[in-house]
Amino acid sequence: MIDFKKICVQPSSSIKKTMEIISNGSLKIALVVDTNNCFLGTLSDGDIRRQGLLKGKSLDDSIDGIYNTNATISDRMTTKKEL
Repeated sequence: MIDFKKICVQPSSSIKKTMEIISNGSLKIALVVDTNNCFLGTLSDGDIRRQGLLKGKSLDDSIDGIYNTNATISDRMTTKKEL
């Protein structure tokens, strides 16, 4: 079973820290959560490149504003048709 806490970051997390989490995680994605662990969005290394680094952000900048806020979430019982 996946420990989702290991791939969670907050919007204030640095791009560098988030890239390390993505690289070390089995899903190759980070889940962005607020201080109450409420889901805010997702972030992939491609998002970081396209929305961050290619637009002039540095590795020390936060991920705020570059993560995907339009992610679809479901549970195990959700069918493909329902998605």
